[in-house]
Amino acid sequence: MRFNRCIYFWALCGMLLVAACDRGFSEQPAQNSVAKAKDPVPASSVQEEPLVIQEESVDSSAISSASIDTITIDVKKSVAKQKKKRRSSSSRTRSSSSNIILSSESEPKIDTCANVPEGYVCDMRDNKMYRVVKIGSQTWLAENLNYAAEGSWCYDNNSENCEKFGRLYTWASALDLDNSFLFTSAAGQITPKHRGACLEGWHVPSMREIDILETFVNNNNVKNGHKDELVGTSLKSQNGWAACEEADEDCIPGTNRFGFGALPAGWRDSDGSFNELNEDFSMWVANESEDPKRAPYWELFYATDKFWGSYIKLKTIAYSVRCVKD
Repeated sequence: MRFNRCIYFWALCGMLLVAACDRGFSEQPAQNSVAKAKDPVPASSVQEEPLVIQEESVDSSAISSASIDTITIDVKKSVAKQKKKRRSSSSRTRSSSSNIILSSESEPKIDTCANVPEGYVCDMRDNKMYRVVKIGSQTWLAENLNYAAEGSWCYDNNSENCEKFGRLYTWASALDLDNSFLFTSAAGQITPKHRGACLEGWHVPSMREIDILETFVNNNNVKNGHKDELVGTSLKSQNGWAACEEADEDCIPGTNRFGFGALPAGWRDSDGSFNELNEDFSMWVANESEDPKRAPYWELFYATDKFWGSYIKLKTIAYSVRCVKD
């Protein structure tokens, strides 16, 4: 009995010893795993995850005051540079726009033909205005043409005479033809309603158109009780004929009954001399004579009441031009 109790005692102690050992071994690996966690983890043992870039928070305590100043200066420079760039771009745009306005204001386009009074027509080539008059079925300039074409002159080369009497043209200049046609035939060059030196929409009258004018004036005078007044008197202006103003007994004054207002512009000879200002009005027509160096013209003279159209003169002589509407 005593022997059995001894065996039981020692068996119990063995069991307690084994249990204590097992407990000691189970706690030791946990300590080792904690220690190993402090070691670098091999890349092969880490599961790859998607790369996510996040804004870093900067620890202000880790940045020196000198670094902060440098960063601040760089940021200010960058902002200033962007503002300067925007101002420069805006300034260039405003400058460009301003230049356009200044250019427009410094070089205004003056167009006196924009507002033409009733009873006038404007020549777009030089902005000169002319009175117009309707006589029967025709509309005429009520002034001599004053367009500075090549081969035309002011009487005595005085511009003031151009303002009052218009210019004097060679036949080729009046018809806007080459000067070679001053000495040769222009057959085939003259067209119906030949514009010549006239303003757009108007032309140098033909002999036929002068006949129409003369016939209408004469018939109208007879019809209205002026049968003794010849066409020349009816077409002359009332003023400007010097001989009449000087009470020359040979002068036959004009009535300007139809508003044609013929003024005695005189004429320029082929040798360059000027003749009969205030005494003679002569105008070219868009026709030639059988002599290629000569052409017909129509004339009003201070000492006659007729409108002469039976003359021919050298094409190099310069006479007035009266335009008729197309």
